[in-house]
Amino acid sequence: MRLHSQMLSVGWVVVTVIFASSAAFGQQALSIDRLTNGPRMRVAFEPAVQAVRPSVVRVLMENKPVALGLIVSAEGLVISKASEIDPLHQITIQHGRDSWPVRVVGWSEPNDLVLFQMSKSGWPVPTWSTGEDPGVGQFLITPGVEKLPLAVGVVSVARRTIEQGEVRGILGVQLVRESDEAVVENMFDGSAAIAAGIQIGDRILKVGSVTVGSRQELIREIARHLPGETVVLEVRREQKTLILPATLTHPFGTFLSRIAQQNRLGGEISRRASGFPVAIQHDSVLKPEECGGPAVNIDGQIVGINIARSGRTESLMIPTSVIQEVLQSQRNGKLPPMPTLSPITPPPPHPATSLGQ
Repeated sequence: MRLHSQMLSVGWVVVTVIFASSAAFGQQALSIDRLTNGPRMRVAFEPAVQAVRPSVVRVLMENKPVALGLIVSAEGLVISKASEIDPLHQITIQHGRDSWPVRVVGWSEPNDLVLFQMSKSGWPVPTWSTGEDPGVGQFLITPGVEKLPLAVGVVSVARRTIEQGEVRGILGVQLVRESDEAVVENMFDGSAAIAAGIQIGDRILKVGSVTVGSRQELIREIARHLPGETVVLEVRREQKTLILPATLTHPFGTFLSRIAQQNRLGGEISRRASGFPVAIQHDSVLKPEECGGPAVNIDGQIVGINIARSGRTESLMIPTSVIQEVLQSQRNGKLPPMPTLSPITPPPPHPATSLGQ
């Protein structure tokens, strides 16, 4: 009751912040990002995350933060986002200044959820909402490992199925078929390759940090990325090595390529951002590595797990009822083990883009 009373007053604080800011800037409108992710807004919602914050952890892969997680049992069971994880790599859970190695004990592929087990026990158990889904327009607060919330937003679309997105980014090159290496033979008008400065005869060595030793490896690696995403290519041209950023295009034209690029202006989108049986959309601005942890209502109750950043101001949350079903399946021993990350099969060629490379 005390927290609810605090949050009722928060509503007045929020209104005050918005109108005070509007007055200070005259008629200039503030962006949604500044209204919801500004420090004053996050301070106002700090009471909502106090109870759950001790259960929020960082998930590290090879010591690099890749996701958030939530401790869901006193015995040290942790739930997080699966597609950012490769079990072949070293995975640790970081809580405060301490960290623990973990083992994967369950995987829910439809919901992109993974369950880890820590060796340490005695953890506080968070409080889950047992009511209905948060409605459109209601606040959602994302706790992190720090005192202030990571983000504040509102529900924009009620629970629905998020269909699997099949569109993948296009570099727009044709490769020499007779070569075992990724050597450019031709490029298509308006392609990402031309915009990046790639030339015929260039040999593509890397996409980001991934070495591509053959044409098939290049096709496979480009297929991992979405339209509008910028990849950094390492290219060998005669005796020189060049670094060329390339913003991948949409396979169905320039107009959709511009839309895809606009959708990424606020940062990267999650590795998997679609194909969920049930999800709730909200407008909190999260980074991919800030997904996998909880979202709470203004009473501090967990209403779901943030599963993906799917657009500039679009984040997806798996609701509590689905999370509880996954946890029950794990208790019943019905969740399968998690496979290692497998190569992505390239999409079929499109007439305008040849191999779809």
